[in-house]
Amino acid sequence: MTDVRLTALNPVDSQVYPVACNTSGELLVADGGPDLTVTGDLTVEGTASFDSDVYIDGSARLGIGTLNPAHELHVLDSDKPEIVAEDSTNNVQAYLGAADTNGRVGTLSNHTLQIRTNDTERMTLLTSGNVGINNINPSAKLDVGGTGNFTGDVTAPNISSLMNAVVDLTNRISILEAN
Repeated sequence: MTDVRLTALNPVDSQVYPVACNTSGELLVADGGPDLTVTGDLTVEGTASFDSDVYIDGSARLGIGTLNPAHELHVLDSDKPEIVAEDSTNNVQAYLGAADTNGRVGTLSNHTLQIRTNDTERMTLLTSGNVGINNINPSAKLDVGGTGNFTGDVTAPNISSLMNAVVDLTNRISILEAN
């Protein structure tokens, strides 16, 4: 086995600081030294942790805020853990999060939210609150493109006035037929 001596060069003061390995196998830069920077590829076999907020286990699971990731990506936080995907072209921010007693999916920016299957938009939620099912431009609070199927009652606050109008029309037709 060949002995290897590692050093870290501080670009600010051009000082060379020794890098040591403690009994736990951790790399340490001498007090006052620069952060350890790796240029090029870094291969880690086993586990790796950074500060105490990011951890990669030996099964390629990434933990943020946890040293025991249970999934490929596991985010743990006591405040509001969120995962944000941002398109820098139009500043669209989509997120997945949790807060107190609920899970959340949505946008943090003033943009439409779409739910897709098989790479096709199936449900759209506009910033106005209009929801479209098989309709990417809903013009009402619920706008269904296709046939709806309801197994329970469908209620509407103004349905009684419509029914009264139908009864009134039916009565008028009966009167006309009698004459």
